[in-house]
Formats: sequence, C-alpha cells, structure tokens
Amino acid sequence: MNLTERLADRGIRHFFAGSSALDHYFKLKHGRTVYLDIVGSLIDIAKIGEELQYPGVEHIDAVITEAGSTICIRCLDRDPDRKDTFLPHLSFRLDPQTRHYLDLGNAYGMIRRKAVDLTDVASFLTDTPGRQPTRDRHAQRSRIVMEAALLAGRYGFEISQPELLPRIDAAEGLSVFEQRTLLIQIATGLRPDLGFGLLMSSGFVAAYWPVLLPMDETEHSKEYHPEGNVWEHVLESFVHRKSRDAIITLALLLHDCGKPYSNSEDGNRFHKHAEIGAHYARRFLRELGFPDTVVDEVGWLIRWHMIPGALPQLPVFRTRALMQSKLFPALLEVYRCDLSSTWRGPDGYYRACKVYRRFLRNESNPFRDSEGRKLLRLYVE
Repeated sequence: MNLTERLADRGIRHFFAGSSALDHYFKLKHGRTVYLDIVGSLIDIAKIGEELQYPGVEHIDAVITEAGSTICIRCLDRDPDRKDTFLPHLSFRLDPQTRHYLDLGNAYGMIRRKAVDLTDVASFLTDTPGRQPTRDRHAQRSRIVMEAALLAGRYGFEISQPELLPRIDAAEGLSVFEQRTLLIQIATGLRPDLGFGLLMSSGFVAAYWPVLLPMDETEHSKEYHPEGNVWEHVLESFVHRKSRDAIITLALLLHDCGKPYSNSEDGNRFHKHAEIGAHYARRFLRELGFPDTVVDEVGWLIRWHMIPGALPQLPVFRTRALMQSKLFPALLEVYRCDLSSTWRGPDGYYRACKVYRRFLRNESNPFRDSEGRKLLRLYVE
C-alpha cells in the first residue's frame, strides 16, 4: 500500500499539487518527485510510520522517499482554496478520491492550450529604477523562471513574450533540493530543449549552474555541426530521444560539457573532451545532491559516448568489457541522439548496433568466443 492509499485508508484528505496534478492531466507517468497537499499535521503523517525528512524548502514541510520517488508534503489546515504560485498553472490540484481537478489559479483554458501568459506576473518582474533588487526579489525572479522553464520543458507549454521573463543575475532563492528537482523534472519532460533553453537565455544557468555556461560560448565547426554551437547541439539532441529516461537525458545534457575545457591536439579540436566532460558532469551532479548511482551511470555514459562510432574499427577484446555493461544499450541511445543532431545522420549508429548484436550472439554461443571464432577449431586444430 503506497502513501496515498494509506492516507485515504486513514481518512486524511490529500491532493496532488502543481506538476503532479499536471502530470495526471497530461497522462504523464509521475516523475521522481511527487507533490502532495495534505489536510493535516506532520503528526498525522508521522503516525503512518514513514521516516520524515525536512528539506528546509519553502512550501514543503516534509519529504518521504518511497519506491524511488521523493514525495514532497505540504500540510494545510483546510482544503486548498487559493492560488499559491507565481504562474497560475502550478496552482492546479487533483483530488485522488473524487478524481476532480481544482483550478485554483483559473488557468484551465491556458492549460488546455499549453500557453503561458506572463503579463499576470508583470508586477514581480520590474524593479524600481535606481534600486538594487533585494534578496527576496532575487528569489522571486528565480522562482518565476523556474516555473516557466518547468511548464515549457516538462509539458511543452508555449511561453508568450519570453522577453518579459526576469534576468537572473544572482544565485539566490533556490536551494540545492529545488535545483535538483527542477533539473530532473525538465530532463524527464516532453520538451527538455525548451526548458533548458529558457534557463540559459534567462541567465539562470550562468547564476546557478555556471559549469554549463561555456557550452553556449563554444562554437562548433559548421562542417560537422551546422546545428550551431555546443549548447545548441545539446538542445537539438533532445529532440531525437525515444524515451524520457532520466539517465539518458542527463547524459545528453552533459555529454559535451567537456568541450569548452579541452584543447586542440593532433587535429582533434576537442581532444579528450569525453574524459574531461565526465569529470565535470560528476562534480556537477554531486553538487546538486544526486545519488552516487546516478552520478556513476551518467559519468560512465559521458566518458564512453564516443566509443560506439569506433566499434567497427576496434577489436572486440578492446571493447568487450564496455559491451558487457548493462548500460551499453543506453550508451548506444546517447550516441544515436548525438549523431542524429548533426548532419551525418544515424548510419554510424546502425553500424554500431550491428557490431553489438554480433557480440551478444557470440557471447551467448558456448561454441564461439567473443570474437566469433569457433572454439573447437581454436583449441583443437
């Protein structure tokens, strides 16, 4: 019995809130973060027997980890009845008992159209001339951009007049917990290119995730990458995903983050960028508090993301350990998206898949070695 079932069993009123209600509305599988409004106290939740954590984040009273998901709980003294976010779309609620939605922000028309009108928050976006923004003002700006990027990246909302979004010039207002949650919700969304693109253009990336900023300042050779600079190439790679898998999307986001920090050598403009990128990606994910398993898997995919293109030329004994990894199919998917976002097309991906399928056949054949040679002939003749 999961948490919502236990809450219902005890007669505790609860509602899916914000992005969790929108996930239900758009029939998206819940992400790794679930938001619940509960009419009750922390004592009521503690009586269920769950181990509560306290992230110290505005509008989140406690967190419960369950089946790989982070459930963020806000305790209320009555049913939610008013808008409590800058963008009204995220004041959407779902009553799981009645399956009825609560449109607290009067935003249902915009939700249906997948549209965001920023004029409603214009008063939060302008500062008095000659006065420096306060810490609270920085926090408001960050949260407005965060909400807009979430709607764009997770659901594909169109942001009208994006020039109205505030410019983020200081990393104030968002905790590491909120940054990590935002990153994973956009990464597992329908249009991460829109969400991450908005975070870059608003200055959010420069303020909060500066290790990613140089990608937008590093040009590619137009002969190989007519899609644009390194950052534009990364955004284009998202379009070719076949699934919203978090590990694959995080690897795509970070797969070329080492290019701005690499040097040209032996005709290779971005020499060892995969190794360098794996280092920066691991550090970035650790700083955001991602579990070691996520850090290691994403780092592995980035470290070896160039290998599939070389598979047809490499002897199997050089790549056997890599192809034996459970992550190798994900590596092929990262390579396919990377390759498809350039002018070269997916032919290299299909060649790599052919090598991998042949390797799997030989590995499962007790009469052949991993190179495909017959063992009887190898050892007897």
